[in-house]
Amino acid sequence: MATSARIGYGSTLAKQTAAGPPAVFTNVAEWLSVDPPGPTVETVDATHMGSPDAVREFIAGMIEPGEATVELNFTKAQYNTFLTDVYARASVIYKLTYTDGSSELFSAIPTGVQISTVEIDGKITATATFKATGKAAFTAAA
Repeated sequence: MATSARIGYGSTLAKQTAAGPPAVFTNVAEWLSVDPPGPTVETVDATHMGSPDAVREFIAGMIEPGEATVELNFTKAQYNTFLTDVYARASVIYKLTYTDGSSELFSAIPTGVQISTVEIDGKITATATFKATGKAAFTAAA
C-alpha cells in the first residue's frame, strides 16, 4: 500500500483580515514552521472512599484547546503585524491549509512575539506564540 504522507512545503498559514462573507484571509509572510494547537482533555479526580479496589477514578473535565507557535523569517511588516496583534489583546482567526487541501481553522489570542538571537552571520528569525480559544475546525480535503 502506498503512503499518503506529505511534506509541509507549500502549506499556507493565513490570518483572517475581514469577516465577510466570504471571510478574507491574508497569508503570513515567510513562515518556516507552525506547531498548531492541539486539544487535550483535562481529568478530574472523582475518587471516593468506596472507589473499587482503592484505585483512583477520574471523569473527563474541560477541554484545553492548546497553544500554537509560528517561526518565521524576520520581516519588518510581519513582525509589526504580530506585535500589533499582541498589544491589541484580542483573539485572531488563523487558517492552516495543508498541501493536500485539508485545513484547520482556529481562534487564538496572540501571547507573544520574539526576535531570535541576532548573530553576525546568522539569519534573523522571529517566533510568535498564541493561546487557542474555543474549538478548532478541521476540514478534510475534498
